[in-house]
Amino acid sequence: MIVINYGIDWATITRDALIESDIKQYLKPHYKVAIKPNLVTPQHPSNGATTHPEVVEGIILFLTEFGITNISVIESSAIGYDTKEAYAIAGYEPLQKRYGVPLIDLKNSRSKKLTHSGCTIEIYEKALEADFLINVPVLKAHCQTRLTCNMKNLKGCIPEREMRRFHTMGLHKPIAVL
Repeated sequence: MIVINYGIDWATITRDALIESDIKQYLKPHYKVAIKPNLVTPQHPSNGATTHPEVVEGIILFLTEFGITNISVIESSAIGYDTKEAYAIAGYEPLQKRYGVPLIDLKNSRSKKLTHSGCTIEIYEKALEADFLINVPVLKAHCQTRLTCNMKNLKGCIPEREMRRFHTMGLHKPIAVL
């Protein structure tokens, strides 16, 4: 289902789009939900490289109205960047204060190896513990792919050593497996 919405209040239009979507059929009020934005580097969202916190706020509003209370925001910024700094510069700290939603730096988490389609990948356990993961990418290009879209954003759920390995393997297959 595709929902098209217009406006300048990003939190409200995101919430409204989710209300109109079919996402409710996949959710249960007792679920542990992780929201995965794209905070690849410490940049303000006006630069276009990071997920705007108002979009994530709209998701939080939708989830809480649906009855979900176990919500977290998870991220591991790109190699060499500080995830906590990315949360701060991108404007995510007010979400934590306003809604009590933890901003989790996955770089401080344990990881687990999983195998799929003959490819073993290490994934942060915090991402695997979620009953439902909402991926909130930024539509942009990358020099090693034609379009990064939502799948490459999930690289923020793997340790830096895996990020490096993905690039040596060629991004397409390991991202598809992830």
